[in-house]
Amino acid sequence: MGHTELHLKYRPETFDEVLGQVERAYTAYMEAQRQVSRIYKENEQQVAKSYRRVEQQANRDCEERIRQATKAREDAERQAREAYEKTREQVEKASEEAIAAALKIRDGAMAKAWKIREETLEQAWTIYSKIIR
Repeated sequence: MGHTELHLKYRPETFDEVLGQVERAYTAYMEAQRQVSRIYKENEQQVAKSYRRVEQQANRDCEERIRQATKAREDAERQAREAYEKTREQVEKASEEAIAAALKIRDGAMAKAWKIREETLEQAWTIYSKIIR
């Protein structure tokens, strides 16, 4: 034999062996598909949970801002009422003082006019008495 013949040992697999390999491959494929499905579902749940957390935080933040705005409005209204009340009291006091001053001036003017009247009458009677005698 001048040639070196290579003899490969080929062992044909039986149908049962090939079928077993196919079944194992299919089982592995189905398991991988279930795992992918489970991972997607878990991811979906995590996304939903994250959304709920963000939504709850947004609601809390919104409620806090509303509370602050309401408090600011109430404080501003209270300050406005206090300023109005203080101004009203000042105006009332100024008005009372002006009325008192006007009454005092009027009373002084009337007293002076009465005094002048009395003096004038007295002078008139003095003159009249001198004329009549």
